[in-house]
Amino acid sequence: MNQLPTFPTSGKHITHCRAALALLLEGRRVDQFVYHLRTGLPLVDFRTRISNLTLKNGWPIEREFHLTRDFNGEPRRVMNYWLDSDLMAACFAADPAFKARCEMFRQQWGESLCQAG
Repeated sequence: MNQLPTFPTSGKHITHCRAALALLLEGRRVDQFVYHLRTGLPLVDFRTRISNLTLKNGWPIEREFHLTRDFNGEPRRVMNYWLDSDLMAACFAADPAFKARCEMFRQQWGESLCQAG
């Protein structure tokens, strides 16, 4: 990566973007159902926020389809997202302080936006 990703600072759905990024910074794979369960935010908004993080803020987000179940127990094929660990490691190597900023962001927004669960 030539430039480090930026943290979302403004926009109409800033809270939603911050919640999605906080979940991704936990290092796990996240789909729209996990996003909704952890944050209480609308699951239909999730894919748009992921696109914002990728296109506007430059986060290296990987994706693939996986099978899960919706809230009614029905099987669903949905997109799963996660941060590219190799590119994130390159970012951390390029700017060691960036890793600390990511951890602070995850703690601040993850704890304030994500419901216990």
